[in-house]
Formats: sequence, structure tokens, C-alpha cells
Amino acid sequence: MNVDIIEKTKKNIDKDIKVSSSTDILKLKDVQEIRNAIREHLLFIGLDNRNNVRNITLLGIGSNCDVIIDTKEIIRTALFSASSKVVLVHNHPSNNLEPSKDDLHLTNITNEMLKVFNIKLQDHIIVTEKDHISMDKIQKIGKEKNIKSINNMKKGLLLEENQRLKQRIYELQNKSKSELKVISAEYVGNYNDTTVYNVEIEIKGNREYVTVERSWIDREGKHKWEVFSNLALTDEEIDNIIQIVSKDPPKMLLDEPLKIYSQDLEDSVEETITNISDLDNENAFTVARVMENGKCVELHYNNGEAYLEYGIRITDDVWENEITRDVRWFNLNLTDNQVIEYLNKEFDNYYLSEKDKELEY
Repeated sequence: MNVDIIEKTKKNIDKDIKVSSSTDILKLKDVQEIRNAIREHLLFIGLDNRNNVRNITLLGIGSNCDVIIDTKEIIRTALFSASSKVVLVHNHPSNNLEPSKDDLHLTNITNEMLKVFNIKLQDHIIVTEKDHISMDKIQKIGKEKNIKSINNMKKGLLLEENQRLKQRIYELQNKSKSELKVISAEYVGNYNDTTVYNVEIEIKGNREYVTVERSWIDREGKHKWEVFSNLALTDEEIDNIIQIVSKDPPKMLLDEPLKIYSQDLEDSVEETITNISDLDNENAFTVARVMENGKCVELHYNNGEAYLEYGIRITDDVWENEITRDVRWFNLNLTDNQVIEYLNKEFDNYYLSEKDKELEY
């Protein structure tokens, strides 16, 4: 069996060096060497997520008043060295610490470009013979918002990602519809700690019935859902049945009518509207959405604050927003999957009927 092993990128430094501030950066041998240079030098310093130095590279040497570098070189070096954070350092032979317009532009365009790859620009430091200035400390990173090329690139990536997500959702739902469709379910009865449902499904064009049971597992402190059938169902099909029935189970009344499950294309939607890494503290976004059976939970983000919005569909085009709630846990370091997982739990907790909530205890 041939197995490809992906090894850690080798460091281009002799020993482990950890930095925690701009002062630590200044102590690096490579930084000390460029402080007295008569031409501008630009250093790339790559860090891992624990601030250990992974890579130090001299990216360019310029004149006595500037150094021109293609931003792609910074991105390429960051990716090649598997860096999680980047620090740029360049010298001013004139001993003037004031950042030029080109310095600020390089800082901000690099910051925005690195965000696309989930890499953080930790700092951009200007050094002279005896002094230095940190872009991070003077809060100049991320201040230049209207970079046309970056904005267009981000919009393009966002549109591409949204289109990819929509296509994936469409493919998954069509696959689900063509192979297995949950039509209805009814409550059969309770036996000890087990609740039994009779579920009608359509699979490969044929109507069939399966039994779904919900049992309480004391040692785990939660319910376990299982499907029993003489059909040759795949794990994916079983999970699909459990997901639909468990999110909206029939009421536990013998005379209750069948629970009919909607198969609309827009139901069972779990999607990230935008990448969390694209958010900043000055824009409003709908970040993610979980929707099923005419019920919806959305995560909104606006000016550094996040909140949840719950809605119920009244007609095809009209939704009634029931409540909003502040989300204190949300931050820009989360992944899209973590947010979707949370919204799924929030959906279950909010829309679970009061009767079912009582039965959970």
C-alpha cells in the first residue's frame, strides 16, 4: 500500500526561537543586521500559532529610500513555510520612523491578502539604527479599508464560495430526494424508557416503512435514536431518517394525526453565508443559517457584535421573526463548522416542543 506522508515544513533557523513582542523581534540576529544598512531591506518572519519562529527570509533589497516587493512573494513564503502568523520588518536608512504611504499600503494589502488564507499579519516593524516603530502598537494594521483590488478579490471569492455552497446543498438535497425521502411519522407507544415511531419513507421510487426508536441512555445522559428495518439501508440513509424525525418528532398522543415532513428544496438547509475570516468589526453580515420545516435560526454579525435571530415561515414569502438574542461566545477565531454545529443545537433547543422538553428530563 502506497501512503503519502505530509511532513512538517523544515525550519530555516538553527534553533527554536519564541517571540512575544516587538522587542523580541528586534533581538533577532537578522533584524540587527539590517538596522545599519544603507539600503532598505525587507525581512519576512514566519511564526507558528505559539509564536515560535519558523522562517526568516530576506524578501528584497531596495534603494536608500524604498524597497519594492510583490505581495505575492509574502503570501508564497507564508504558505511555503506553513506559517500561522507573519511579521514584516524593514529598515529606514534615513533614521526617520514615520511610515510612508507605501509602507501603510503594503501593511494593509498584505493584511487583507493573508486573511484569505487564514494567516494573521502580526506586525510590521520599521527599524532604524537606534529605534523602531510597530504598526500593531500604533494601530495602523487594518486601517486602510478601501483597497479596490482587495475588495474586488474578496467579493469574487465570496461569490464563488456562496455559489459553491449553494451548489453543494442543491446536490445533496437532490441526492437525498432521489434515493430516500422521509414522508411521514406517527407515534406508536412508549415501552419502559423507549419511544417508538412508525416512519413512512420513499426509497428508489417505492413506499416503505421503518421503525424508529428513541431510548434514554443513563450512562451517557442523553437519548439514542435507532432505525430498525429489513431494508438494506446505508448509514447515510439511516442518519438522514434520524436527523429528520429527531428534529421534529410526532407528538406522543395515540390519536395525533401523522406528522408530514416537507421536502421543499429550501428545507434542511445548513450553510455558511460568508467565511468567518472575511468578517471585520465594521461590517454587517448574515454569517450562517440553519433552516428546516419552515423554521430558521440565523447568526448575524454587526460592528463587532453577534446575535441570533429566530424565524417561522408564515407563507412562502413571509417570515415572522420571533426573538433576537445576543451571542457572547462568537469570535472571529471560530471555524465555519463550529458555528454550524452550534446553530444546529440552538435550533433543537429553541424549537423543541415544551412537551418534548419535559420528556428530556
